[in-house]
Amino acid sequence: MPTCAIPPATSPSSSPMAAGMPSTTLFASMTAPSARASTSASSSTTGPWASTTSSTASTRRRSATSASAAPPSPSACARPASSPPEPLPRARMPRLARGPVMEIEGKVAIVTGAASGIGRATAIALAAEGASVVVADVDAAGAAATVGEITGADGSATFVACDVTRPESIANLFAQAEAAYGGVDIVYNNAGISSGEPHWPDAPLARIAEETHINTSGVMMGTREAIHAMRKRGGGVIVNTASVAGDSHLPFDPMYSATKKAVMSFTQSCAPFAESDNIRVNAVSPGMVRTAFQGKTGDGERPASWLAPSIERHADSILPPEAIAEAVLDFIRDDSKAGEVRTVAPA
Repeated sequence: MPTCAIPPATSPSSSPMAAGMPSTTLFASMTAPSARASTSASSSTTGPWASTTSSTASTRRRSATSASAAPPSPSACARPASSPPEPLPRARMPRLARGPVMEIEGKVAIVTGAASGIGRATAIALAAEGASVVVADVDAAGAAATVGEITGADGSATFVACDVTRPESIANLFAQAEAAYGGVDIVYNNAGISSGEPHWPDAPLARIAEETHINTSGVMMGTREAIHAMRKRGGGVIVNTASVAGDSHLPFDPMYSATKKAVMSFTQSCAPFAESDNIRVNAVSPGMVRTAFQGKTGDGERPASWLAPSIERHADSILPPEAIAEAVLDFIRDDSKAGEVRTVAPA
């Protein structure tokens, strides 16, 4: 007769609560694993939901193993009536396997801050893969140049003016995207600024507020609208732009460090949407990138005085924006990643 061992009931003295662990700590240890960042654009580490994420191949191996073993009879495994089975913590619940690669061709993508730099490079890369791209920015001339480069290469793109500090402008962006292409599958929340000069603590209050709204609220509101839009499509992918500054210290622009750290935490907190709505949210965390953004951090024409020495010192290791675009597309394709923050820096 097959047997099924039932573990003995945990004694009060051996439980985490009896040992002095507060209930909130116990709950967090079961349901809030932290995301880890990789150290290059070409490699990634296990994310916070990896224990609940499996590839199709591994799922098949487990299924084959389970099928080959004769299950014990229900009566042999029945628990006593006084000891009901405990629910499995959500963080460890098995996840239905999906295909490991998402095809970009035929999808609809929104890219904010797409008039230049990382946003433009990513919009062009997405279009080259066959996506229809909505180029969003407040810089109409720069956005038009991005659209022109895409359509000139037989790609599909349209420009929608969007100020990510205004929720109604973000809502209009998604409405225009749905009207033009029928829906939204990919969103890259990339728009961001620094406080520039004069630097902290003498930066004008209006500039500090603008930096906070663009770098954090813009990402959060963009993600919110994206989730609502993607639910209509049965899922999608969102990528946010963080920064290595979020894990370091910028005494001349602490708002930039703080806002980028907020993007990291926000992204990790959105990991469960992969389970509930088939919507994956991840973030890239670039190091220093060669874009017009750096050159305008001072008076709008040159780098900030506190940033210029660093640019000169690392001139040979500054990344091109295409390197970040490649990391974004890798996140979009990889169907196993959710709630991860990936550092993209020189090898």
